[in-house]
Amino acid sequence: MSSHFCTDKEFFKGYFKLAVMLIIQQAIVLSVNLLDNIMIGSYSENALAGVTIINQIHFVYQGLLDGLVTGMVVLGSQYWGKKDADSIRRLAPTGFYVAVAFSVLMFMIAAFLPRELVGLFTKDPAVVTEALAYLDVIKWSWIFFAVSMFLLATMRGVGSANVAVVVSVISLCVNATGNYAFIFGRFGAPELGSAGAALATAIARILEMFIVAFYVLKIDKKLCMKIKDMVTPHFENIGQYMGVAAPILIAEGSFCCGNAAQAVVLGNLSTTALAANSISTSLYQLVKVMAIGASNATAVCMGQIVPRGKEYAIRCANSLQIIFIAIGAVVALVLFVIRIPVLNMYNVSPETRELADQFIKLLCIIGFCMSYQMSCNCGITRGGGDPKFVMYVDLICIWLIVIPLSFLAAFKFNWSPLAIMLCLNIDQIIKIVPASIKVNSHTWYKDLTVKKNEEKE
Repeated sequence: MSSHFCTDKEFFKGYFKLAVMLIIQQAIVLSVNLLDNIMIGSYSENALAGVTIINQIHFVYQGLLDGLVTGMVVLGSQYWGKKDADSIRRLAPTGFYVAVAFSVLMFMIAAFLPRELVGLFTKDPAVVTEALAYLDVIKWSWIFFAVSMFLLATMRGVGSANVAVVVSVISLCVNATGNYAFIFGRFGAPELGSAGAALATAIARILEMFIVAFYVLKIDKKLCMKIKDMVTPHFENIGQYMGVAAPILIAEGSFCCGNAAQAVVLGNLSTTALAANSISTSLYQLVKVMAIGASNATAVCMGQIVPRGKEYAIRCANSLQIIFIAIGAVVALVLFVIRIPVLNMYNVSPETRELADQFIKLLCIIGFCMSYQMSCNCGITRGGGDPKFVMYVDLICIWLIVIPLSFLAAFKFNWSPLAIMLCLNIDQIIKIVPASIKVNSHTWYKDLTVKKNEEKE
């Protein structure tokens, strides 16, 4: 057994500790988004529609930004595996300036082309007005958000996830209080509606940045970073950083485009199908945080053990695959068991309830497959040193399979809503094959820090 699987208790202790913290963080972040929708939805339908549009834009922005800062997670974890904190500190300014530059670009687009940006999603004047009011405020928080994401990614790379959980809890409390005050005009605050929701979120994002920065600069004992470490350029490693970040960025961009296409397809379904989809996906998003947390923890842990040699990394990968299958089974089982009590909470027609039940049963299968393939691709393969493979798989699955198949199913063949839902998520099933082959062929192993170390010598 020891020749094929990892028996290192310390490895699993570190993995599960990190995974649990990241799962909690994901759940809290999801709760923040859900709270936003509930509170603005109780204020005005047009306000909800407007905020939803900007959240779609923010989703794309966050996905691309996450692609950029994940480069710091992958490289940082491998350097930390060698206890090379100096190289992480030298790499940090590169990632910092890349993240900030991207956020400035997004800010400029939102500042100079706001109507064109919102016009991509709706032409309804009332909804456009609400969306612009929200965008006018929220765009000012994007640069602060980028700094927070980068610093949290840096901490994640060295295995420190506690600060992310603390920040998420504070953000939830601040956002909830701010929403109540500024949306509805409570505690003496003006009633601002959708602009109030944006103001509450912006305040939470700015506070997040200062808390994370204080932790990184004053409390963290692993990297002991100073302000000069963050702002002193070392652009000689821009090629190394972008060599890792660019494939992740392209993969995340494809994922965002896939979600946008999904919104187009679902937007053309019947009211019953839309309502059923809203119910089922809300529940699915809540449960799949287990797989997301496991995947993110895997990327960090695999990066940290790469310097310990290929044989040890392979044994860890073999053991982790069993864990991924177990997590997938838990995701599927939880979805299946709680679907009835959750559906009973909704006051919907029998047709909508039946279709939502069918959707959830399908998502049980999708969730099981997603838990394995995501953790293998984005965890073992990406963290182990081969982010380009994940990029190629995503590009092929999304652009050559999911998007054309989904559009044909919805607009050409007029398939049933359940069949269309399967088409929209078919990549999660297909990706199991390349993920399994890649991980078990052991071709993902690559020490991304070797070249730099050789140059230094």
